Amino acid sequence: MRDERSSMGKMSFQGSQDEILKHSWMTKRSQLKSRISWTNYKERWFCLTRGSLAYYDGDDESKRKEKGRIFVRDIRLVENVRIDDRPQSFQIKYSESGQEYTLYIQTKSETEREEWVILIRNLSRHNPGLSDTFHPELWSGKWLCCGEPNKSVLGCQPISWVPRPTKSDPAPPVPLTDPLTDLAGQPERLVVVAVYPFTAIEPGDLSLVKGEQYIVLDYSQDHWW
Repeated sequence: MRDERSSMGKMSFQGSQDEILKHSWMTKRSQLKSRISWTNYKERWFCLTRGSLAYYDGDDESKRKEKGRIFVRDIRLVENVRIDDRPQSFQIKYSESGQEYTLYIQTKSETEREEWVILIRNLSRHNPGLSDTFHPELWSGKWLCCGEPNKSVLGCQPISWVPRPTKSDPAPPVPLTDPLTDLAGQPERLVVVAVYPFTAIEPGDLSLVKGEQYIVLDYSQDHWW
């Protein structure tokens, strides 16, 4: 089973950087890069690949124009954000030309938001300089969450996920015996169901299909089974 895990991870990792992993219509908030008000929201067609997250305008697929692109390597933070009139929103903090920006995106449903957040986190979890804290609300002359008047101040809450510390961290070893036993001392399998899809990024990772069942071999680490 471990060989199977490695094979799946390698196959996925060696996939094309242009392979589209997820796409959908979502609403984005202006980022103050132009004279357009930052309260302006526009619906865009988002496409996520292993290398970047791009968004386009236009309903006609053949005539869509790219309006922006965030490279996965530049992502520093992926977290949900509370916006009163924009439920199901999340934020992506990233660097571009030495400046830091935050893109606020609203999805069509809570499930869709979780799928986007999990997938982008999986792609960026090895990035250097990932943020340890974040602001769960917007900036509007001050941070609405903590009231801090300095826009560049560090986030007021710790991030809600734990990325793998380094790219070289090995996958957990397969145990010699099953991790659980029943009352009679016989091995008992721990079976779990994938709540969200997961795309393998590194060798040793296992792609998960939403709704499928999996047998846990080792859960000795706090955040990695």
